[in-house]
Amino acid sequence: MDAIAANPDSIETAQELERQRSLVIAGLPESEAPLASQRVDDDMKQTIAILDNIGIEAKPLAVYRLGQPKKADGSLPLHRLLKVVMPTRGHQRQAIANSKKLREASETKNIYIRPSLTKLEREHEAKIRAAANALKKDGKNRVHVKGFGTNLKLYVADVEYDPVSHEPIALGPKNF
Repeated sequence: MDAIAANPDSIETAQELERQRSLVIAGLPESEAPLASQRVDDDMKQTIAILDNIGIEAKPLAVYRLGQPKKADGSLPLHRLLKVVMPTRGHQRQAIANSKKLREASETKNIYIRPSLTKLEREHEAKIRAAANALKKDGKNRVHVKGFGTNLKLYVADVEYDPVSHEPIALGPKNF
């Protein structure tokens, strides 16, 4: 029997290692090719073009769409998320760091790259972003959200705020 299959902790560790070198790309249009293999090839080509655009010298190991391919009415969703497994964590980190370059070109300004996150990390992000939106509605103008997952922080001006109580935590970065 395979050693990984025999040990559930090994499976979780392997999944965590893959997640640590994975990216999620949002906003990338879906292919309308008739065959699934053609759509997968189109996703790979688009992903490689994006990685070239941001200066990443590595080819993804795997690229696949998340979620169901069609809506209930049979129409294609606008853009399902695209999961990209990179060869190393370093390539993943470099892609995230360089992803700001996508804002410079009009054809990629609506494409966003983030790390692959656990459900808990996604829930944490949603709470902080909801708190940021609430603070903006309360008239706070300098609201900033920085980081990803559990490292996501909420700042108003130069002060970090608790996402639940909206109370100041500590001084944040001086430059935004």
